[in-house]
Formats: sequence, C-alpha cells, structure tokens
Amino acid sequence: MSETLITMGIERRITFVIGQGGFASWKLNRLKTLSGFFRSVVILQNITTGEKANTEHVLKVISLGIQQNALCQLRIEGSDAELACMVLTDFVADQFDIVNTAHKRNPTHCDLMIEQHPAFHLPCHVEYVFESISVNAEVSKEDMLSKLSRIVSVTHQETINDALLKREAVSSTYIGHRIALPHIMIKEINLPTLVVFKLNKAINWGQSAHEVSLIIALFIPAPPTIEVVKVCTKTTRSLLNSNNCHLLTSSTQPEAIKAILFHFMARDMPSLTWD
Repeated sequence: MSETLITMGIERRITFVIGQGGFASWKLNRLKTLSGFFRSVVILQNITTGEKANTEHVLKVISLGIQQNALCQLRIEGSDAELACMVLTDFVADQFDIVNTAHKRNPTHCDLMIEQHPAFHLPCHVEYVFESISVNAEVSKEDMLSKLSRIVSVTHQETINDALLKREAVSSTYIGHRIALPHIMIKEINLPTLVVFKLNKAINWGQSAHEVSLIIALFIPAPPTIEVVKVCTKTTRSLLNSNNCHLLTSSTQPEAIKAILFHFMARDMPSLTWD
C-alpha cells in the first residue's frame, strides 16, 4: 500500500527514541507484520535525519539509518488508525523509549524523558511554555506578542513587549509554513525561554500572505553564554527546513511538539548516559 493512497481519515502518531538495541531487523519485520493487520498506512519517520518510509517496505526502512538516540515517529493514517495506534503503542513501548502516543497522553512521563534522556540533553537549562490558543478574526499579531510578554515576565512585560514590537519593525519574524519565530535578546530575562503557541486557526502576521498557526518564540538573556547561543542557533536553523516545519505544524500533541523542538536543540551535542 502506498503512502499516497490515503489522503483523508483518522491520523494518530507515536513518538519514541531508539534505545541501545537499535532498530534490529527482527523489530522492523515485527513492525511490518503488525502494521499489515490494519487498513491504515503506517509511516516511520526518522526525525533526527528527516527521512521517512512506509513500514511495508523493510529495505526502505533500513535505509533510514536509524541509530541509537534517534527520535522517531510512527504516523498512522486511515479508517482504523485508532486501533492500529493502540496495538503499535504496545509494541513501541516494549522495544523503545516511548515519549508520547496519541493513544494515551502522559505529559509527566514526556517531561521526565526530555529532562533525562540523552536524545534531549542540552548544555543549559531552557524554560519551556506551551499553550493551545483559540483565536477569532479580531486577534492580531500584536495581541500574540503582548501575550508572549506577559507569560515570560509580568514584572517586565512592557519592556519585553516593546522589544518584540521593535524586532518586528526591523523585519517580520514570519519564516514561512505558517510559523512565526519572534526572538529577542534582553537583559530582563534570566533564563533562555522557549514559548510555543499553537493556534486553532491561522492569524495574519503583518501581511496578507503571512498566515500563522504556530508561534515559536525565543527569549534570550543578555549577554548570552556560548551554550545558550548554540542552543538557540540550532533551533532557528532547524526551522529553515520545510520538513521540520511541517512536522511541527501538523502535530496535534503538545508533548510531541516539545520533544521535537528539544531534540532539534540537542542534536550533535554531548549527552548524558540514560540509566
């Protein structure tokens, strides 16, 4: 069954990290067998490298080169995706380090994984805030910037908001693919902070062609350490890739979005041992 055959239907995702045993061939064959019981298409995505393949094609899956500590995702789409997700979640949980599944959310487990697993290890602490926001036609970019400022610091809200507005006046932080990346460096921030707003529908980001449904805001303390600079640079560079952007905008689970972003920030960095 081709990945392109099913364009509509239920979609479910399972996000996980490859452990010390890797993705052995027998695991691939087991995954293929289990996926074959369902009418849904099951796609395995290697988020670390951006490669993906239909689980029906074992050789193509092998070519993904999935290594230990790679962040992966099963995307299941079709009429029986809910049932397939339940079964495949059990398989993934037995063989790998599961981060999140649409079958059963566990934010506490996800936070613990991101805090301790080497696939997400950062050289500095990054504060993280996520909000799902319902918007109406009257909501503007300025409204979102004001809300960002209030979340980051009630005490310095006005100063931070002014800095965000000045940054937008220099050039729009719309980066395409319905994503905006507001970012400032300011002394009123003590810790690097990443704030994500997922909107229920797109809003205008200053120009009619700039429709935004995902806001990823970076607040950097001034002056920043070299570790903070590296982490923030990895974040912005990852969003230059259209596949990465699509992965984030199409994700509905907050835990998956957090895992993807922290993995982007952690790639190619020395990591801790996962006990």
